[in-house]
Amino acid sequence: MDLVKQPELLAQDEYAARSAAWYFVKYGCLKYTDDLMRVTQIINGGQNGIDDRRVRYLSAKKVLAS
Repeated sequence: MDLVKQPELLAQDEYAARSAAWYFVKYGCLKYTDDLMRVTQIINGGQNGIDDRRVRYLSAKKVLAS
């Protein structure tokens, strides 16, 4: 599949998740899985939206731990 030619596919959950996972691996985020600030810095280049991200991160972590 060519996501450059068909970027609308990224609006589908499967492709969005795969794309996010690819980015996470490619840019070394796996080394910092428990460091929200560092991962945010890698992805955003800053701390934009960190408060909202922290709330969502903690919520997801809680759900996944159940």
